[in-house]
Formats: sequence, C-alpha cells, structure tokens
Amino acid sequence: MTEIFNSIKSITNIYALSAFTIAAIAFILVKYKDVVTDAISAYRKKGNIDDLKIHTMFLVANAVKVKVTKIQFITHGNPDIVKSAMLHKLIALKVDTVTAKFHEFLDRDDISKLSSLRLKYEFIQCLDCIKLIYMEEAYTFYVSRGISSEDAKVILDSYDAFRTVITEGFIESVESITTNNTYSTNYDKLSAIFDVYALSLYVIPRDAMLSFDDVNGRLIKYKDKIDNF
Repeated sequence: MTEIFNSIKSITNIYALSAFTIAAIAFILVKYKDVVTDAISAYRKKGNIDDLKIHTMFLVANAVKVKVTKIQFITHGNPDIVKSAMLHKLIALKVDTVTAKFHEFLDRDDISKLSSLRLKYEFIQCLDCIKLIYMEEAYTFYVSRGISSEDAKVILDSYDAFRTVITEGFIESVESITTNNTYSTNYDKLSAIFDVYALSLYVIPRDAMLSFDDVNGRLIKYKDKIDNF
C-alpha cells in the first residue's frame, strides 16, 4: 500500500495520475476483495436492521390502535361501554407490546448474523412472548377493575380463538421467509416478515369486533365499574 501511495506522489501528469489512480483502486479492490465485501456487507446489515424500527408495520400498528378506539358496541339497543372499553384496552396493550418487543428484538447485536433456522426460532419465540405478555397484562387489568376472573378469561379466549387462523398463517409465513434463499440478508427477511405482519395487524379491528360480539350481553353487569377503566 505504501508503494502505491509513493508512486502516486511521483506522477505529475494529470492524465497519467488519473489512469494510475483508477488502476490502483482496481488493484486494491481485487487484492482486498474479501475485506471490502465484508466491510460493506457488515455496514449494510447494521444500518438496515436499525432502519427496520421505522418499518411501515409500526405505523400500521399505531393506526390500528387509534382505529379500535372508535369501535363502540351496542348491546340490546344500548351502548355497551364496558365491552368497548375492554376491547380498547386489550388492543392498546397488544400494540404497545408488539412495538416494544420488536424494537427489543431488533436491538440484538447478533440479529444480522443469525442462521436462517435460528432467526426463525428466535422470532417465533418473540411472538410467543408478545402474546403471553399482553394477554397476562389484559387479564390482570380486567380483574383489578372488577371483572370476574371467569369473564376476563372468556373475553380473552374469544379474541384468541378468533385470531388463531391469522396467527397460524403468519407463523407459516415466518417459516417460509426465514428459510427462503431469495432473501440474501436477515434485514431482507425481517422486512418481508414485517410486511406480512402489517397485514395481520390491519384486520385486527374487524376480528376484535367480531370476537367480542360472541360474548354479547355478558359484560353489561359491569357498567357501574366503567370509571375504573
């Protein structure tokens, strides 16, 4: 490398200098191809993984959270404010947990280096963790506000059952994407996964409304406790 720089200093003709410089760059790129490739790859993966924190999926999640607050249930011709409040809280907890846990997942130092199988395993574990957290938090919140343990479980089980097909389909997509060689980096795989997840989030208002409809009339007895929400 020192010899190359010394040679450049000794050239005074601008055209010869340009030609020599191009040749020198080509020589460096060829000789240190692996080093340069690894450096560019590492930079690309690191930068892009961090960029996933502003993926469209997070915008969709926040939009869904707002949209759900506009859902108001009617039971026996009257506003069911308890059911509406319980739905709003459940989806708010879910969206907040999704955002927090996915950001935490993207903060992992090893995320760009995980093998396809390991990425699949770790991501599905993250999904399981998300569900466990927001369902437990919703149950605890409901019971602490005077909803019986049985009714809290019924409402949560109804929502979970209604979303089962969506959840299973998404997990199949995760398995397919993470093992697909078409995606060259973990950034590409995670970006594709988030694209699919955004679609599953988009239908939450519809699914949540239909699942809560299945417990029609069960929650009216708690209307005097609505101020606790």
